[in-house]
Amino acid sequence: MHRRTPGSISSKEIQNPKSQPISNPQYPNGLGIRSLGFGWDLALGILLLLLCGCEREEPAVAPTSALRIVSIAPSLTEILFAIGAGDNVVGVTTHCNFPPEARTREQVGDVALNREKLVLLKPDFVVADEALNRSQIEDIRRLGIAVRGYRSGGIDAILRTVAELGRDCRREKEAAALADKIRRKIDDVRQRAATRRKPRVLFEVGADPIFVAGPGSHIDDAIRLCGGENVASTLPLDWGAVGLETYYTWNPDVVIVCHTDRERLLRRPGWDALRDRTIFIDPDIFARPSIRFLEHIDLLFNAVHGGRRSGPSGIDILLDIRLPRVLLAFLAGALLAGAGGLFQGVFRNPLADPFVLGAASGSALGAVFSIVTGIGMMELFAFLSGVAALFLVLVLSRVRGRLPVLNLLLCGFAVGSLASALVSLLLYAGNRDAGRIIFWLMGGFSTATWNGVLFLFPMTVILALVMFAFSRELNAMSLGEETARTMGVPAERVKWMILLTGALATSATVALCGVIGFVGLIVPHTARLLVGPDHRRLLPASLILGGILLVLSDTLARTALAPAELPVGIVTALFGVPFFLFLLRRR
Repeated sequence: MHRRTPGSISSKEIQNPKSQPISNPQYPNGLGIRSLGFGWDLALGILLLLLCGCEREEPAVAPTSALRIVSIAPSLTEILFAIGAGDNVVGVTTHCNFPPEARTREQVGDVALNREKLVLLKPDFVVADEALNRSQIEDIRRLGIAVRGYRSGGIDAILRTVAELGRDCRREKEAAALADKIRRKIDDVRQRAATRRKPRVLFEVGADPIFVAGPGSHIDDAIRLCGGENVASTLPLDWGAVGLETYYTWNPDVVIVCHTDRERLLRRPGWDALRDRTIFIDPDIFARPSIRFLEHIDLLFNAVHGGRRSGPSGIDILLDIRLPRVLLAFLAGALLAGAGGLFQGVFRNPLADPFVLGAASGSALGAVFSIVTGIGMMELFAFLSGVAALFLVLVLSRVRGRLPVLNLLLCGFAVGSLASALVSLLLYAGNRDAGRIIFWLMGGFSTATWNGVLFLFPMTVILALVMFAFSRELNAMSLGEETARTMGVPAERVKWMILLTGALATSATVALCGVIGFVGLIVPHTARLLVGPDHRRLLPASLILGGILLVLSDTLARTALAPAELPVGIVTALFGVPFFLFLLRRR
């Protein structure tokens, strides 16, 4: 038998070289690498695998036709369909209503996203607006889903977003063609504007409160492109609320209205002076910084150059806007403070305020219902719902013909909480009107009219008469109802009259001015520190101090961020509470 020498190869191995690996005493592993022992070989193998895996791993991207995209921004949805990526869109929000094909896609929520639906759609990525969808972006990333954010804003930002979306969806050619088409239209509008005069333009997007387009918005860019001057360019924000006085003082050549609340617009005091220079445009097209807005830029050009008529005079602004606003603020403050003083006396509770019986929450429910449903008559619905909440509390609290204080407080809290929950539900259902609802809930006098003054003035007179009629009885009831009865005070009748009057005054004030907190709580305590606890002096002082406080608060709300306006409820909270604490410490 032939004896193999070390390193020799047999004839069978030559005939079938793949039968076993080539062996070598110096390289027994058959890989041409000198073996260092089993442990070292294992470590070397692991090191090689790690080195191979250290290369940058590119994310696996599906073919263009297989991309699955969810859009949570209506403006981005419009761009996706415009560049031919509509078939890749598998999910949208309820606000994504254009083009009509977008409504056939699976809806993943609105402001609050449905996480389960979003995960089940298995998108390759979600497109979102970096500014408007900031909180949603963080939520989606926590789900492990890729999110691509795009910046909204002016015309340049829209065109940049078109290019970025085209790149991300691998439709660069379609995006470039769309951008070129838009640029040609923009150049044409710019050339036409160069030969026209420069009108002063006001762009209104909300009637109550009055919201206008400020600097940095896509509308501001478009007005300048069309050869106009945005009179609201001095606002501190890109969108802001202004009062009627500021509105008319600007005296624009053209007012472009981009909302559907024409009823409230036509009832606005002094509006006849601007009626002939007002132009209505489609809010669904121009309210969004989308590609559709740029495709219709020529319509905005025609609106900007709509002509000029004479505006309201200074005396008109003073008599029709400034004076009713000051009077309405004084009356509202007097009613809230007076009602608060009455309630604190009846309930013998220093934390009682005009809202304790749920009338304010009921009025808020009626107002929000009117806004969300679009049926109008907001003030009427607010007042009637506040009255209904009051009578519901009185019926539920009544025990054997009497109104126990504890029952009133508990039932008022329950009815108020129920109304607040319904307000939140309507706010969620009608999130398109969320800005208007929230601003109204914080209170203000930006749209004050003489009709409002004439409505609150009788309520103030009635409240004052009740105060003077029952001030002695309140002094007796401050010692306790049983003690007051022994002194000959008809406690139940007094309680009924005071609660009805105070709650009706509160409902009327909230219906016209919104929910203005802290006035009815702080002013009676401040008056008590100044004039003492005797209701014969306390209640009149509360009326006067409440009116003065709210007039000063409204003045500050109107001028602090001029020409924009703050909700007056913010001012009463920020300055009323520290002032009250200051008086308390001095005492």
